[in-house]
Amino acid sequence: MHIYGKQPVLELLRSTHPVFRVIMAEYLDSRTERAIIKYTDKRAIPVHHFRKNELQRFCGAVPHQGVVAETGDYKYINKTRLFEKITNTDQALVLILDQIQDVHNVGAIVRTAEVAGTTAVIVPEKGGVRINETVAKTSAGAIFHCDIHQTNNVQALLKELAARGLYIAAMVAHQEMTIYQADLKKPLAIVVGSEGKGVRKNLFPFCSYKLSIQQFGRLDSLNVSVATALVLFEARRQRLLNEL
Repeated sequence: MHIYGKQPVLELLRSTHPVFRVIMAEYLDSRTERAIIKYTDKRAIPVHHFRKNELQRFCGAVPHQGVVAETGDYKYINKTRLFEKITNTDQALVLILDQIQDVHNVGAIVRTAEVAGTTAVIVPEKGGVRINETVAKTSAGAIFHCDIHQTNNVQALLKELAARGLYIAAMVAHQEMTIYQADLKKPLAIVVGSEGKGVRKNLFPFCSYKLSIQQFGRLDSLNVSVATALVLFEARRQRLLNEL
């Protein structure tokens, strides 16, 4: 993969993901260059300079901001690592993206999940967005600090999460119980659905309950990335209050 943009490249360099080389535009502003060189020197990563318009041959016609990094394919965590993470804490908070189609929504959601301290994010192997360069850019590099697991069977995985003590909550519009009424302090997996259809109905039998966000305006629903941010930070708020 070719990761582009100042912040995504910096976050990649700050992570443990492999970086083969960094390509920078000539005369890149000194502040950005110093930050990049700090990490490339530390990790002994080669740096190459090109004219700014030449960087497009590495990443295409995208807003690269004068810096591109070459790395391998994104490394998802395996199921063993996922289960280790949720069984070693009574504060597990897992986010499941059910066939979300928009790469920008996925990037925004992963960024929020990382900032909210989510234990792991789960994405389907088929029917959803794969973690790619665009997701890296729209997540501001959060994908390199967030543990993401890819599954080929969301239903089976929900059953396994429940068997390990997690409650499963599906975000569904116009439900009687809102995120502010529900107990989000217990070990929890939250399922958010695609932009058009929401959470698939065949997942409902595997969910402990359905939750909604109270609405006050005329529009029918929130953008999925906004809704996800609200429920994750409500869960975090409840957990922080519980520690007081």
